[in-house]
Amino acid sequence: MAQKFNLSHAQLDWSDPTTPVATEFDDVYFSRASGLEESAYVFMAQNRLPERWQNSDNPLFVVAETGFGTGLNFLLTWSEFERSRDAANDKPHSQRLHFVSFEKYPLQPEDLAKALSVWPQLQHYIAPLLTQYPPAVAGCHRLTFDHGRVTLDLWLGDVNDWLPQINASANSHPHIVNAWYLDGFAPSKNPEMWQPTLFLQMARLSAPDATVATFTAAGMIRRSLIAAGFEMWKVKGFGRKREMLAGKYQSHDDSITTSTAPNSSQPVTIIGNGIAAATLVYSLTKRGINCKVISQDETPGSQASGNRQGAIYPLLHVELDAISQFFTPASLFAVQQTQQLAEQAKAQGAELNLQLNGVLQLAFNERSQQRQQKLLASALYPPALMHSVDANQASELAGVTLPHDALFYPNAGWVSPAELCQTLFRWAEQTGLLETVHARVEDISASEQGWQLTLLPADNTAKPSSYALNHTPLIVCAGHQSQLGPLASLPLTPIRGQVSHVHATTTSQPLKRVLCYEGYMTPAVAGEHCIGSSFKRGNLDTELSPIEAAENLDKLQRCLAPAPWTQTLSMSQQGKVGFRCASPDHLPLVGPVPVQTTLAEVTLSDGPQSLPGAPMLWTLTGLGSRGLTSAWLCAEQLVAQLVSEPEPLPLSQSDSLSAKRFIWRQLKRQAKQSDSARHAVDHGKNR
Repeated sequence: MAQKFNLSHAQLDWSDPTTPVATEFDDVYFSRASGLEESAYVFMAQNRLPERWQNSDNPLFVVAETGFGTGLNFLLTWSEFERSRDAANDKPHSQRLHFVSFEKYPLQPEDLAKALSVWPQLQHYIAPLLTQYPPAVAGCHRLTFDHGRVTLDLWLGDVNDWLPQINASANSHPHIVNAWYLDGFAPSKNPEMWQPTLFLQMARLSAPDATVATFTAAGMIRRSLIAAGFEMWKVKGFGRKREMLAGKYQSHDDSITTSTAPNSSQPVTIIGNGIAAATLVYSLTKRGINCKVISQDETPGSQASGNRQGAIYPLLHVELDAISQFFTPASLFAVQQTQQLAEQAKAQGAELNLQLNGVLQLAFNERSQQRQQKLLASALYPPALMHSVDANQASELAGVTLPHDALFYPNAGWVSPAELCQTLFRWAEQTGLLETVHARVEDISASEQGWQLTLLPADNTAKPSSYALNHTPLIVCAGHQSQLGPLASLPLTPIRGQVSHVHATTTSQPLKRVLCYEGYMTPAVAGEHCIGSSFKRGNLDTELSPIEAAENLDKLQRCLAPAPWTQTLSMSQQGKVGFRCASPDHLPLVGPVPVQTTLAEVTLSDGPQSLPGAPMLWTLTGLGSRGLTSAWLCAEQLVAQLVSEPEPLPLSQSDSLSAKRFIWRQLKRQAKQSDSARHAVDHGKNR
């Protein structure tokens, strides 16, 4: 897929300050006189949305749109959905709106704000959209509103590149869209969008009840939709427009069913209570799904997620590899969700300790300077995601004197991992959908009904007991302790990390942003900075090490030399030892747990997710040292697959995170070796 990553913004003509014109297409985004009325007539009325919302028992309604533009259709749909829900006296866990939209040329944030300023009646919805509006980076940007009741998946890039990547794996449910808004500029002005691929992908993604509406009445569009499986008809167009098209999907596959969530009376069982489990519990209970969490630790976030402070920021490489493509949207989503959770907690009189005001990555030696120069020269990432600052600018941003230039990540910061986990679990408890069991899982084994867990009491005071799951999902999120039963062969490595604390001084106390170098340092909390972290493979000692504490301080003082304020720092007796759970390729493991298979049983060209998986057994693990950044999006991806919703990751990234990828790569190597051996034999026969 030849998709640019750092996208070009839309170029606008503001000759009329109330009606933006896209110069690329010489067409308006909306009519100032009747833009709202036209959107309501063409898309909402012809798709019969308010009526369908009020008469539907499905927990989720999905709208897909081919041109986001100014977001006017989304904002109007959201406002009408809220009005419809309020009129129906909606209950807490009933219908949600999921809006999937595509935009090849996203507007600059200031242009978006200006364009939408002419609709003061939508201001209640415009403000949160502007707050979350993402940088112009290709891919899916998941934005959530109204405590998760409204989700916007904004796919930036060409719609015909992205549609084949949505819900396209063997683990996915593709028939997700209930209503289509065929928007975008006219076919005569934007022929690249109105391709046969578009209509075929619409059919692939349509639910049995899917409808479609578009402003155009072009014969080519009507014939293409009919050929793809839609029944189409002409209706009166809006205003002076004579005709437009509306229709519905005519499924020829009796096996297609509407997406449904797991039976809420039978809970999803989760092993673990760190950041992976906490974000999963949050994602599931937001959808009205019961959860049972089994963990040996009574307090959430007691293990690797128990540090006082941890950073959220993207991991970006000079090459546009799987890591860069995943951690870019993951970090943006993590910051967004963490901020929203903090606001929810504050509204309830609680507080989540955090500062989401950016992170500085210092160019502290020749190697890091060269790496940063290459990163900037690649021009892969927009300034809104990452940009360079000189030593003086870095010092001003940090609040302390820094001797090095740096990269500044504005959409980043720090949060207390332990408080974050506890806040997520507390929110889930308030829904009444969470049950916790304090026990250690010793083993997982298959049974006729599903899975059987061998449990030990957390205090080891009794004999093991069995806990049977009756055809309900089991998700293992136990970090470096995830290799239980069918997960034993997963290539996970525990890596000891010790975070040390140093006393704040009068010269270090002003530090106001996280500093990253060979290690990291956080702003002071309760008179102490966190510095870290050690990296020890094969060391499972849980005790604090004075040697590792000294190494952490030495890294700080060496990398920030000659800054004098670092030389007066002294060690506190506080600290934390945790064990990262690392994978060989530094990406998380998300999705169904694989089962051992052979070359003869699979088709490798279909990708890793086509390999067989253990029934009803899932995992979210291998988050390494970046769980605060990756867990939120991983949880949404797993839950989307579990409950048949739109997935936030394209197929390429979903494959990169699949827990089956290591077996798939192993089988690919075996196939290559077999081919080489066969060719050698054939060559010998022909000599």
